Amino acid sequence: MTKPVKLSPIILGPLRTDLLKAGGIVLADGDVGFSIRAQKHAMARHAADYADCLVNLPEAVATPTHVGQSPHHPEGFELVRDTGGIIVLVAVLLIPNADGLYAATSTYTLKRDTLERRIRKGHLIIA
Repeated sequence: MTKPVKLSPIILGPLRTDLLKAGGIVLADGDVGFSIRAQKHAMARHAADYADCLVNLPEAVATPTHVGQSPHHPEGFELVRDTGGIIVLVAVLLIPNADGLYAATSTYTLKRDTLERRIRKGHLIIA
């Protein structure tokens, strides 16, 4: 029997508000956090992607290659990092939580054609 992985909240780093502003999203400075609950959600919904995403999350927050907002999720925004190998999306809420952190709610990989379609539709811009 394998031992369950012990999770703890992760601070992913400061939000790049300068890059978001270029996309029309104006927010106060703050850090992005990834709660245990959000980690469990990402592991359950995107199990095949989770390990690859997890190691790339700090870089996706610090130096996203694309930023934007899905019309299906007006309460949040997306930070995307094209590593050249995989494309990692981090979904983040617009309003900081009680701890003052912008909450990352999920993470998963995108296919290149999905990224290109979101750029064409104006949902993402190059950061």
